[in-house]
Amino acid sequence: MVPCVNVYTETTSSSPEFTPMSSTPITPQDYRPRKRPRLELEEEEEGDTSTELQAEPQDSTYIPGDSVLTDESAMSSEPVSTYKDDKYIVFESCLRELFQSCPVCKRQCDVQRRKMGTYVSFTQLCPHCNYSRQWQSQPVVGSTPVGNLHLSAATYFTGSSFIQLEKVLL
Repeated sequence: MVPCVNVYTETTSSSPEFTPMSSTPITPQDYRPRKRPRLELEEEEEGDTSTELQAEPQDSTYIPGDSVLTDESAMSSEPVSTYKDDKYIVFESCLRELFQSCPVCKRQCDVQRRKMGTYVSFTQLCPHCNYSRQWQSQPVVGSTPVGNLHLSAATYFTGSSFIQLEKVLL
């Protein structure tokens, strides 16, 4: 039979400043973190065309002149929701077919293609009647085509990599 021995461990320190480590920070009881002002949307009265955001007056940091006033007519009436928009896979030869003849004089046009990832644009110029138009396959946010953003997000969210994606795109 093997004898059992109870062993106890204790951490001691010779310095009086030693404080045991804790996962919860130790804070004084009277310490209170500063709060940011809370913004609330005022109810809109009928016929009113502006929205005003105000901080609560009980807040000590509230300054009445700092309320934000926005004119709804200056804001776009319909935000573009590209994620809900249907997407299609279209062959370049089919798109070129649409731009090869002029819709005005029905003659042959000069067509230039510009490509960036999932984005393609065509510039059509008729040398006979000077008709021109520009067509884009998707919206552009800043300087980035939305399809490229969607593809990047899809690659990341599925755990794929650009190297795997590049094999499919090329």
